[in-house]
Amino acid sequence: TVILTMRTDFEPQIARLPDFQARFENALVRVTPLSSAELRQAIEQPATLVGLKFESGLIEQLLQDVLGEPAALPLLQFTLLKLWENRDRNRITWEAYKRLGGGRLALARSADELFASLIPEEQVTARRILLRLVRPSEGLEVTSNRVRLATLYQSGEARDRIDRVLQKLLNAHLLRISEGDTAADTQIEVAHEALVRNWPRLVAWLDQERAAILERLRLTEAAEQWVKVGRDPGALWRGALLDEDQDYVDLDELEIEFMEASRAAEQIAAQEKEAVRQRELDQIRALAAEQKLRADIERQRAEQQSLAAASSRRLATWLASISVVAVMFALATTWFSMAANS
Repeated sequence: TVILTMRTDFEPQIARLPDFQARFENALVRVTPLSSAELRQAIEQPATLVGLKFESGLIEQLLQDVLGEPAALPLLQFTLLKLWENRDRNRITWEAYKRLGGGRLALARSADELFASLIPEEQVTARRILLRLVRPSEGLEVTSNRVRLATLYQSGEARDRIDRVLQKLLNAHLLRISEGDTAADTQIEVAHEALVRNWPRLVAWLDQERAAILERLRLTEAAEQWVKVGRDPGALWRGALLDEDQDYVDLDELEIEFMEASRAAEQIAAQEKEAVRQRELDQIRALAAEQKLRADIERQRAEQQSLAAASSRRLATWLASISVVAVMFALATTWFSMAANS
């Protein structure tokens, strides 16, 4: 038996798995938002078990704060946890509630207080970690993105600083850790997707970095797809896509393997292209040499013909000269003969 929980806005993805879709639809159970009465029970019954009391009117205010919110339950859970940590013995007071900012602001205010408590270099690390743990869509929707702890160490930052910041985020209940079978399988994710929607600072970071995050996720998805198709070279990146990864310093093992394979394929393609270019150049050079040889032969032939023609003209001139001399000699001989007879 498999129990799968899924947000309703992800259900259209099931259509990509037709064999699974029929089973999914036949076994579908809707978990609708809790009503006001059910939310009250979720607050009061656990409190009764441990003897916890709320000051008059405080539960009603909590309900008013979270009813109708898309992330009502995570906000309520976080607020109740903070109220428990700030309780006065066995009482939840209005003073603690107001200090936290109420049900709508407790999460954002706690996150801001933690961020302000960090030194500047830790703030940079916290920002990078949090942006790595979200997955924006093409639209405005943003969801959590679970990543391996080892991936966060591949940024080039000091490992002790990463551990220190992570621990502070975990202690503040902003992140949670999932232990794997091995240390390499340990994963980190945001404790609530409500953090992504209800912390203005993180929302602003996301707006600034949305394009870069989408490009980063495109690399992750490309690497995963490459594995799915049996590491087919046709699924590797080429050209401009391959150049865009240069700014990424926190690639995981699969992404590193994917990029190395892409670079190797690109290098082979470039070598093959260069070899084709060299063959074409060699062919052009050979054709040019052949044409030059033919031109030289034609020129030599023309020169020989010109020399032969010149020789023929000189011979003709010489023969003509001899003929003239012979005629003149014959005329002279005749004239002398006639003169002697007379």
